[in-house]
Amino acid sequence: VVSTQSTWGSYFRCEPMRRSISREMLGLWQVSCDPKLVRQVLVVCTANLLQVTCGYGIGFSSPCLSQLAKEEFFSPENSSWFASTLVIGQIFGSLLGPVLADKVGRRKACAVGAFFSIFGWALIGLSSLEWMLFVGRAITGFFDCLSVPVGIMYVSEISETKLKGSFLNSSAIASGIGIALAYLNGTVFYWRYACAFPIVFSGLVIFLLSFCQESPVYLLTKDKPALPSLIWYRETKEASKENDLEIERELKDLEFQTSSSGEGIKSSVKKLMFGQNLRPFLILVVLFFLYPLTGIYSITFLPSTCSRS
Repeated sequence: VVSTQSTWGSYFRCEPMRRSISREMLGLWQVSCDPKLVRQVLVVCTANLLQVTCGYGIGFSSPCLSQLAKEEFFSPENSSWFASTLVIGQIFGSLLGPVLADKVGRRKACAVGAFFSIFGWALIGLSSLEWMLFVGRAITGFFDCLSVPVGIMYVSEISETKLKGSFLNSSAIASGIGIALAYLNGTVFYWRYACAFPIVFSGLVIFLLSFCQESPVYLLTKDKPALPSLIWYRETKEASKENDLEIERELKDLEFQTSSSGEGIKSSVKKLMFGQNLRPFLILVVLFFLYPLTGIYSITFLPSTCSRS
């Protein structure tokens, strides 16, 4: 974490240059839109590219398994591990992602996940042995899923309340697009060439993140100035006193929320068991328990195998 922190710290350190380039690149959008909308959409699109890459990994196994079987990369008994190793990596990545985001920040955590995802997909594309495929799948599952919850955190923390629901719902669409792209590319292209698409997506994520500001919520948790970041995400075409007051009110609300978020797990569980929170929590638990039992993951990972059987 320390070495990664220093590497990405130097990458994101050129603040004045990054701001000037950002204004030039986003200038055309800002002619017709408020800068705050353009900048929030920029973060949403970047986070959704992470979702596309994660979905691509899920859909990649089905069209490529037949090609790999013809090349005799692994025995029929081990073919199921091509899909399963991805899930193993996803479990640990989704758990570590929020922890890393609290350590180094949302923006850097997303960049770290995208950076190492490139290595995972490159390993798959250059594989010559069975174990290389499985290790590459585990790496991509780990780092793609490491970035997904962090990206959702990032979007929720920089979005205006009126846009937050739409922005967060777009992540599900992005994941579905990634799965569909994997089905299409795996069918049309040779499996090694199909690995190039998520590499391009992850490279684009790193590029776009260099034009984004860190989450003001994260800055507040680290006792760093959060006002410049919040102003950047709330800037309008024409400065007004009303907008300045709104930014100040939002900053105070964020300060209150972050100060009360460190009350500990016992306090969080107590709030969760409170009447108005308990019912939706139980509904979610039941839904998430029943959802895998529908067989959706078997169909998503291996639709061609299921249709043949």
